[in-house]
Amino acid sequence: VAPGGPVAVALPPRCALTIDAPTLAGREPGVTLIGEDGRPWRRLDAGLNATSRFSLSGGRAQFDDVPAGRWTVRASDASGKTVEGAVQTSPDVPAALTL
Repeated sequence: VAPGGPVAVALPPRCALTIDAPTLAGREPGVTLIGEDGRPWRRLDAGLNATSRFSLSGGRAQFDDVPAGRWTVRASDASGKTVEGAVQTSPDVPAALTL
């Protein structure tokens, strides 16, 4: 039990983002989103571990919970091949990026 009354918490609006990296499909590809502050975006995986690298299934990753902002998207595969691009997310418009 914490002292005091309830505290309001304001979460940022969620944004939708689809990333396609067809040249990496089938080679254990993964993607990292890097914010304007240079830090990777993290979220909990199925095992409740914080992760910043997300799988590309068939060369595609879809998110519905990315914060609004400008992101550098870096995708790489097991061979070390890397592709990179930038995308802007906003709550009202789904964003898409093909690398």
